[in-house]
Amino acid sequence: MKKLNLNQRSGITYLYFAVGCLIFAYVLVRAILLDITFDESWTLRDFVPRTILNIFRYQPCDANHHLLNTLLIKLFYAFLPHTAFVARIPNVLASILYIFFAYKICRKFCSEPIAFFSFIILLVNPFLLDFFSQARGYGLSLGFQMGSLYYLLSYVRDADPKDLIKMFSFSFFSVLSIFVMINFFIAEICVVFLLSILKPTQYKLKTNIIVASVFSILLALFIYTPVTKLIASNSLYYGGNTGFYHDSLVSLMQLSLYQQSVSSSVVYTVLNLFLIVVGVVVVLSFLHKQKWISPKNAAVLILLLCILAVIVQFYLLGTLYLLDRAALYFYPLFIIAFALSLNELRFVYVKNILVVLVCLAFCFNFFKNANFYKTALFYFEAHTRDLLELINLDGQDQQRVMKIDYSWPFESGVQYYVVEKKHYPYVESIQNRHHRSEVNLDFDYYIYLSESLERANYWAQYQKILEYRDSLILFKSYPHEGVLIFKQKE
Repeated sequence: MKKLNLNQRSGITYLYFAVGCLIFAYVLVRAILLDITFDESWTLRDFVPRTILNIFRYQPCDANHHLLNTLLIKLFYAFLPHTAFVARIPNVLASILYIFFAYKICRKFCSEPIAFFSFIILLVNPFLLDFFSQARGYGLSLGFQMGSLYYLLSYVRDADPKDLIKMFSFSFFSVLSIFVMINFFIAEICVVFLLSILKPTQYKLKTNIIVASVFSILLALFIYTPVTKLIASNSLYYGGNTGFYHDSLVSLMQLSLYQQSVSSSVVYTVLNLFLIVVGVVVVLSFLHKQKWISPKNAAVLILLLCILAVIVQFYLLGTLYLLDRAALYFYPLFIIAFALSLNELRFVYVKNILVVLVCLAFCFNFFKNANFYKTALFYFEAHTRDLLELINLDGQDQQRVMKIDYSWPFESGVQYYVVEKKHYPYVESIQNRHHRSEVNLDFDYYIYLSESLERANYWAQYQKILEYRDSLILFKSYPHEGVLIFKQKE
């Protein structure tokens, strides 16, 4: 392929910068505008107020507590207002890490135009971008993971011990962000030691042992207590037991497409097509003579090891298969393995056309689902402030406090705005948090979620409020999110 001259490379660099800035702007605006979600409110209510020692000790203990995320929110809350946006700043900043190292990987290990279009593909997953605008650990983990991947690939290519240290540093913080990233950390250790076995003169075994041991011990000091407590308290309950394909990949694709139903044939069609394309490209990349120690092979191996880890843990340790957000770290692994494999194919025009087509498909999905008011997973909380404002205005007009009850998925968000922040003085929450299925008949308004949340074990058709439907009138509805607001008949 014809090499780009200096002016052309500078022009393409500006294109990368423009794309990165647009994605960052999207993340930032959403972090400002999105209503708080169930898990975010839970984190801010139950974990952030704890002492530093109790945060490390996981008191209280729940998997919703993402260690590094909680600590960073507490840090920002020490000198900034206690708002949802401030709580989201660490993940907004993590998006810069993700974008920057996605750029570095594509520019360093791929030729144009594969590099540019692969960079776009890495950025335009709307489900992935959701978590850079939320106060959770997932965005942080993705940012650190991308940095770790860059230094892993650099170490494979250059055998520089400095890259090894940087790789484990980023991987260390990725695990502190969400503990499921321990699979990624271990997979990197396996790759590093395999390099020492295959080429000991270049990848020094002693150096690798020392660096890997130091970071492993350091990581164990931080996560041993939390992990053992989570296991002992059966807090690692979110997952599947069907299989890696159905639980991890299907759920990830479902939400990447912003689909609310797993049963949609679109999800399976797109996923299978994606896996076929990636699989064929990876296999074809091995059919010509090559160096076995290469960044591409390392990218493919790290992906396979992470998949194997999830499956082996299910059968040997009884852990559940990862679902949706917990499986997000597979997205960059798949895309980078695809990009580096595609880059090695000899069919120049075919591979360039293929990457453009894949990029167009991903961009179409992004623009179809991009928004500034909801997330894929917590779509039903898109209008929490709007509906509370409507009820508050009614109370203001009547000069009395309106009592509200609601389906339990709204509990965390309503509690945040009504009870903790007291943004709506004419609204009072009377929901019984200890008996979620009960209905407090003293309500003036009831907020009902008419769509079931299978993974959260919420079944809309069995909610007790439906027994009183004849005595209610529909005050307001949000049909796209399945949210209905009922009012008592006069």
